Order: sequence, then structure tokens, then C-alpha cells
Amino acid sequence: MRKKFANPLLNQSGTSLIEIMMTVFIFSIVAGGIYSIILVSDASWETNDRSIEMQQEHRKAVEWMKDELRQAGTASIFNIPADGNWHNDNISFKKAEGVSGGNVNWGANAIQFLRGGTNNQQLLRIQGGNTKVLANNILVVRFKRLASNPELLEVRMEADGQTSDGQWVGFDNNFKVQLRN
Repeated sequence: MRKKFANPLLNQSGTSLIEIMMTVFIFSIVAGGIYSIILVSDASWETNDRSIEMQQEHRKAVEWMKDELRQAGTASIFNIPADGNWHNDNISFKKAEGVSGGNVNWGANAIQFLRGGTNNQQLLRIQGGNTKVLANNILVVRFKRLASNPELLEVRMEADGQTSDGQWVGFDNNFKVQLRN
């Protein structure tokens, strides 16, 4: 005796409309979740990219300032007294150009770092009528020298910027520079 095998396809009915709608609904939820993750990741990427760009620009400006301020002496700074107070927006000084007879020869043209330019939010370097933009999006530049240690100059910079989607990124950059004697 032979057994007859039943064809499983003959006993199946078609997919119901409810099953199709549930499948589409579940797929829509999954697709929406993936899309949300992509949007958040894209915004995070852009914010981090803008933050890195600003930090690199300001790092270059800080290095430029440090290099030149190290060559200034306590007697060559015109507008930042050693009183322990923060002074806003600018510093004027001369760099050492050599030593003659035990005395430091200071340069003829003063150098000035100041906040100004476009929307008063650029860090500028001015010397002898030449102006160079060192950084953008500068909100605050402050300088301080202590009476107890006038050879040490403290600098504080605050910056912020906006991404193309309206997110704000910002940071502070504080550093100290040892001046020449």
C-alpha cells in the first residue's frame, strides 16, 4: 500500500489583507526608526565637523599669539598693567629684536592683537598698518598680568559658531605665556 502525500499548497489560502497591512505597518516603523537615526547622526556629524574646524582655526591663532607674546617683555606691553585685573579686547606690545650692550632692543613697530573686524568677532593682528585675521567667531578676548608675577600673561578667549542646520558650538581657550625679562 502506498501512502498519498498531501500537497501542502492545495490546503493553503492566500495572504489576508490584515496580514499585508501589519507587515507594511511594521516595515514603516522600522524604516522610520532607521531614518531618525540617520538624521540624528548627520546632525551630530555636522556639529562635530564645525567644532573641529573652529578648534583648528583657533589653535593656529593661539600658537601665533603665544609665539609673538613670548618675545615681548614686561616693559614692552603698553596697555595691560600688572594689576591682576582682566583687560578686554586688545593688547599692544613690541617684540625683542636683539640685545645690544646688555639691553634688549625692542622693535620699531608695535604689534596689537585685538577683537574687531567683521561683526567685531574676529581676532586681528595689526602691525605697521598691516592687518591679518587670525580667527573668526571670537566673542571674548581678555588679558591679565599679576603684580606678583608680571612676566606671566594670562589670555582667555571664548568663541562660538553655528552649523548650517542652526546648531551652536562653542569653546573656551585659556593659556598662559611667560614673557621675556
